[in-house]
Amino acid sequence: MFDGDGDWSYRARRALYLATQVWGGAGFALVPHYQGVVRPELLKAVRAYDPDFVVHTALTLEERAYRDDDVSVEDARRLATLFSPDPYSRTDREARDLVSEACSEYIHRNPSQPGGHAAVPYFTVPSRDFTTASDIRRGHEGPVVSCPPEWGGLTGAAVAAYAGVVEAPNPAAIEPTIDEDERQRITAWLLGEGLAGLPMNLVYSGGVGLSVHPHETSLAHVLTKTGLVTVSSGIPETKPALITLGDTADDFAVAQLWKQTYGRGIWLPSICGTKHDETPWGLAMGLNSLADNLQQQGNTMLYTSMSMSIDEVKDVHDRLATSIDVAPQAPEEFMGTAEPGTLTWSRMSTTELAVDDQYDEILTVPVTIDETGTQTMASQPPPAHLTDPRLSRLDTMTWQIDYAWQSHGPVLSRGLPGEEVLAPTGSSWQPAMARASRRGVSHRSARYDFVSGGIQRINRIARPALRNPSLAAWIEAKARQHDHRTKSSTAGVRANRLAHMLGGRGPFLDMFTGPLLSSFEGMQVDTPDSAKAFPDNDGVQLRRQEGVLAFSGFLRRSGLEEATLRQHLDQALRAGVLIRGLVLRCLICEALQFTRLDKLGQTWTCVRCDSPNSLDQEHWKAPASEPAWFYDLHPIARNLLVDNGAVPALLAARLRADAQPGDYRDVTELEFHTSGSRIAEIDLISYHDDTLIVAECKRNGRLSGNSREIRREVEKKCRVAKLVQADQPTFATTDVNWPDGNQKAIRDAVNGFRWPTWGIPKVTFITALGTDARA
Repeated sequence: MFDGDGDWSYRARRALYLATQVWGGAGFALVPHYQGVVRPELLKAVRAYDPDFVVHTALTLEERAYRDDDVSVEDARRLATLFSPDPYSRTDREARDLVSEACSEYIHRNPSQPGGHAAVPYFTVPSRDFTTASDIRRGHEGPVVSCPPEWGGLTGAAVAAYAGVVEAPNPAAIEPTIDEDERQRITAWLLGEGLAGLPMNLVYSGGVGLSVHPHETSLAHVLTKTGLVTVSSGIPETKPALITLGDTADDFAVAQLWKQTYGRGIWLPSICGTKHDETPWGLAMGLNSLADNLQQQGNTMLYTSMSMSIDEVKDVHDRLATSIDVAPQAPEEFMGTAEPGTLTWSRMSTTELAVDDQYDEILTVPVTIDETGTQTMASQPPPAHLTDPRLSRLDTMTWQIDYAWQSHGPVLSRGLPGEEVLAPTGSSWQPAMARASRRGVSHRSARYDFVSGGIQRINRIARPALRNPSLAAWIEAKARQHDHRTKSSTAGVRANRLAHMLGGRGPFLDMFTGPLLSSFEGMQVDTPDSAKAFPDNDGVQLRRQEGVLAFSGFLRRSGLEEATLRQHLDQALRAGVLIRGLVLRCLICEALQFTRLDKLGQTWTCVRCDSPNSLDQEHWKAPASEPAWFYDLHPIARNLLVDNGAVPALLAARLRADAQPGDYRDVTELEFHTSGSRIAEIDLISYHDDTLIVAECKRNGRLSGNSREIRREVEKKCRVAKLVQADQPTFATTDVNWPDGNQKAIRDAVNGFRWPTWGIPKVTFITALGTDARA
């Protein structure tokens, strides 16, 4: 992090200079702040980038001197020998805490104290937390392309971000004086087009006079990448190349964050000629090379800006589009513009630096699974040691170890306390520092328990047993983090019991949102007249909201073939959701009743008066030949339907159908409590494709009450959405629409709620649940 005010170019170049000294520094991202404030768009981007550490760079004595006209560099250095001023301001700390709150960085936690503090809040070199790149023997040797220390301004920042910085930048450096031909070559080079004729002072050779052409030389970033490669992981998802226009630190940062997260982000400040009426030749050449490369990969190009209006961005886009000779089949689909707030920062398909040949190891580790579905390693995994001899021989080497669960991985990132992803040890101290990350779980290579002196190097590597919380356990952990508790509501208990009877949440959704649902609901008719309830004589009304159906009743309502319907009914019968039996009338008390099959015999007992009856035709009336089988619905299922419990199930089925196969998880009918009081009841919380949804489900298609009552009800949902860091509050109904006035009241309530600084989640409305319609 760095201060974005004033001469931000120097502070960005100095941060990149420090990063170029660190192993893996080519993967560092930079985020500016202004008096402790960070733009919400950048906070949203940082959440996707998912840093292990959020660090701030210290102010140098030289910069302090140049900021204060009354103090010379020499005076500042002499004063430093007498005392050590705090190099970090109050606003630096405020900004760091703001970004940290949006992320899931490593946190030190004291078992005896609540909360915690950042494991590494500030960035210095050398440091025990970051391996110095030059300490790695047989790393890159020879000249590299680097931003010269005397290059400042926009050109210096652009070159530094693209190539890296080997020599400490000069705080007094200004925009370099270069001729137009060199500037155009630099512009094309920044867009990936290597050209002869770049300024020779871009080459750093360590004081040795070498005649090396910059376009044939490695970038300084290579110094930080010994044994490392760039890998893409997660579900494949095509991300456009993002071209960011504008001259501010925020424009610079968005491009770098996109590049570090998705692999291709480009910053084009005005010095590249983006505001010229005629596109300069270097910019045109670079854009054509980029466009050709993107089309070969089936990728697209997107323009944005943090400092320019969308109309200004579109104007630049239109002018630059005319200079691209590579004509795609659909130009409007290849190039486009977007406001920074609308960019999609997903954690599902990202790039990162990883140790070569060790980024895709598959481990088989025994696990235990509790009643919620949480998986816990039953033993420690093997040590994640480094096999590259250049890396493994260095005692001070530190690295991060990522674990991705192959099936039903945890909810990614979102600030879950690190101890929640570690298996219980029976001790208040954990052997490793872990965090919930965009891979699943990450932990540092160093052990944090007792390490005796002289042990083998491999035994100094942390090997914590990890835990993969189920969605229910994850929600409970997030609630506990904020002094809340969760429990299933009455409807939730019913749904969970039915799921247990059927063998899981998936079979429950299949049963209660599939073709039998209309039959189940048909058994709930609210009339005492059996003839009105079942005019086709395919069912019997026993009492209000309690009817039973014959096979023909299911056949008519479900629309299934006989053989298929038989399979569905047999599944429900085996699970106990349906019960087969006869409808009989007691001759003593004349009570009409359903008697289940396993209680039938030639003599059966009335459930009301306990009188014995013979199984004769006078008890079943018709048909005269043999009694007809009927099917009753389990009382738990009846109560679930009476309370509209099928509506959340219908939404869950809709969301599951839209998710990647096997990726969908949910928790239904959950209550949130704090200080003994219930604050909200949520119909459904679902997670798929790294999207966490908090949903309210209605059968009547509206929230009832006046605008104040609606606001109060929506705020309860928003409070839970904020607590679990949900991406999407959703309001769903079986009706064909939500009234416009109701939608406006809901949106106003959501927009008026006090959300975290990284932005208001997107509100969605879903209608026509239980049909094939999509809205």
